[in-house]
Amino acid sequence: MSGTGELGSVDPRARYEIWVSCDRCGDVVVPGELCSLRRWSDGEVQLAYGCGTCSITDAAPVDRAQLARLLDRGFVVAEWPPPAELIEPRPIGEAFTLDDVLDAHLLLTSSDGLVPLVLNATRGDR
Repeated sequence: MSGTGELGSVDPRARYEIWVSCDRCGDVVVPGELCSLRRWSDGEVQLAYGCGTCSITDAAPVDRAQLARLLDRGFVVAEWPPPAELIEPRPIGEAFTLDDVLDAHLLLTSSDGLVPLVLNATRGDR
């Protein structure tokens, strides 16, 4: 990476190396331009980085002191919405169990009229 941004300006993050802990590789040094700061809707700030050794993307929480140092060095915090899976409504009922799946299987195999009804409904035949 060249470290240049728009209009030929140098990315201030390119001057720094950051020690992070990769889940696969352990402690590694990552170039600053491969790191970014993101703030979740709950206010937590994380340092997101790509490991140069295994290419995994990970994130680690950043405390106030670390955040102040990174901001002083030109890093910018981006607002980061939570993934849709975390904010979508949850089902009201109990979670399916293996017994529920087995019961559904037995119902489908024992009902002669149910299978054609389900197949016709999925095909649009009524």
